[in-house]
Amino acid sequence: MASEDPCKKQALDTGGIPAKDAKAEKNKTGPKDKGIRCGILREAVPRFNKAPCEKIIRNSNNSWIVLGRDRVGSRSDGRGGSGDSHCGMIDLVVGRRHPWTDEKPRVESLFTPKKVKVGSTDRFVCDAARIYISQKTDIDDAFKLDSSFKSSMQGKSVGKSGIGMKADAIRIIANEGIKLVTNVEGINSYGCPTTDVGIDLIANANDFAALSDLQPLVKGQNTHWLLTHMLAEITVLNRMILGLATEVSNMNKVLGQHTHVSPFFGLPTGQPVRVHMQAIHSNQRIIGKTVAAAKENLGAIADIQQMFLDDDSETFILSRYNKTN
Repeated sequence: MASEDPCKKQALDTGGIPAKDAKAEKNKTGPKDKGIRCGILREAVPRFNKAPCEKIIRNSNNSWIVLGRDRVGSRSDGRGGSGDSHCGMIDLVVGRRHPWTDEKPRVESLFTPKKVKVGSTDRFVCDAARIYISQKTDIDDAFKLDSSFKSSMQGKSVGKSGIGMKADAIRIIANEGIKLVTNVEGINSYGCPTTDVGIDLIANANDFAALSDLQPLVKGQNTHWLLTHMLAEITVLNRMILGLATEVSNMNKVLGQHTHVSPFFGLPTGQPVRVHMQAIHSNQRIIGKTVAAAKENLGAIADIQQMFLDDDSETFILSRYNKTN
């Protein structure tokens, strides 16, 4: 029986196979008969609605290679369906109509999930994993990515060669580095000039709020330069405050100790009590707060510089391995 919970994968799922065949499959004894060590194992494989132009290589485990013309669904969908020439395609698919396969109906390619009736319940089915290559196609429409381009710099590809890969998880692995490169020759597959194109990194494409907030990547060296100069200017401003505090403190000392010439025989007067006391209190606040805070701020600026902008720091803001333009 097929699992009722689509998120719980059974080791052996006989869903879609006739009941007597499913029972026989489970009652097999030998390891080779039970599919162990890649022995023969019967699974439900839907019948594919083959187009006249297509050549199909398939097996009994729902693995397919289809050679034909651009087709992204039914025989009417895609450039092949509209009668275009020069739209050859290779469609590599595993797990058609996953996870509920059925041998009875003839199915079309499912690039994106479709709701179907499974017993008395509506379920989503989709081809499990695919690499699709076409000489001429609308690749974004094929995988329903058009909603991902509201704030994208790449726009939508229409009537051009395309490759699409889709699975629950995709890993691109290299032993000696990976480059994502665009616009190498300056022309497309038709020999026509290409515009300046870049790379969009789009996560959670089902979140429309996130899609509308696509923003440009920053350049690390320019950001490093900006932050370095900002810290330098803040340091200059800090030293200006220290200098000003010192001048005000010196002025307070003079004001607090100054006297006047008395009209009585030219003798000096006493120091003004209020000015003297205010000068003392002002200097205490300047030295105790302003100067101390400014010196502490200078230390913090130095720490930030060392932590994030020195290239030998573990928290250096520039990646040592990845670059962008």
